[in-house]
Amino acid sequence: MFVRNIPELKIEDFLNEEKFNRIKFEFFKQGNLESIQNEDWYSLEEVEIIQCEYLGYDDYPELIKEGIVPFQQMKFSKGYPKKINFYDDHIFHAIDNIRKLEPYIIELRRKQEKKYSEVEKRSFYLEVEKEINQTIELIQSTRHLLPKVKDKLINSLLEVKDDIIEEIQNIEIIKDNKLNFNMSRENLARFFTSMLKENVISKKTAQELSRFMIEHFTVEGKKLTPSFRNVINKYQSDKNWTETSKQEINDLLLKLKY
Repeated sequence: MFVRNIPELKIEDFLNEEKFNRIKFEFFKQGNLESIQNEDWYSLEEVEIIQCEYLGYDDYPELIKEGIVPFQQMKFSKGYPKKINFYDDHIFHAIDNIRKLEPYIIELRRKQEKKYSEVEKRSFYLEVEKEINQTIELIQSTRHLLPKVKDKLINSLLEVKDDIIEEIQNIEIIKDNKLNFNMSRENLARFFTSMLKENVISKKTAQELSRFMIEHFTVEGKKLTPSFRNVINKYQSDKNWTETSKQEINDLLLKLKY
């Protein structure tokens, strides 16, 4: 009985000619074509196999339904020839799986690299977009892949790229909706650190507070960068407060009071 196993492939497997040829050779071996010469199988696209049907013993209908009855207990019913295409029935399904899994792989990589803030995520997605463009160029330059395989791979990557561009655009929308503060970056850090110390805002770690501010605030029309975390950390310690800085924050709080 011929069992068609869809290979779990990565883009790199297509770019490497030796790996791709091995995948093709293994496909034809599944069709019991071990005897063909190496120079012959390379140009083949289809293999004819005997598609078998099996019937289980009538005493085990539920077990058969659940796939529990061992193979050797199944009675042979009939067999018929069937042609399987290496590309349409095998490789293209593997490319479809790559398309489905790639967004999850990209997000897993982002989290492993700890890219969480709006600035970090945008930079990460732009880098991924650049990598996709480079991969497309590599696919176009290969000589061992048929045009239809190149087209399938490139179209799948373009769909992934569309997902990435959408993520970037969503970040831009968030950026446009940020709350702007007309004060220095130092005073903004002092202000929120003071509120954190006085329990005016919900308890957060300095890292959580800085991440929230980077994602949702701008200062004098400019976005906050990841280095703002260092400013928040700085003012967690009283020794980094001067009399002047204390007075500036007191004056600010006084203005807000009235």
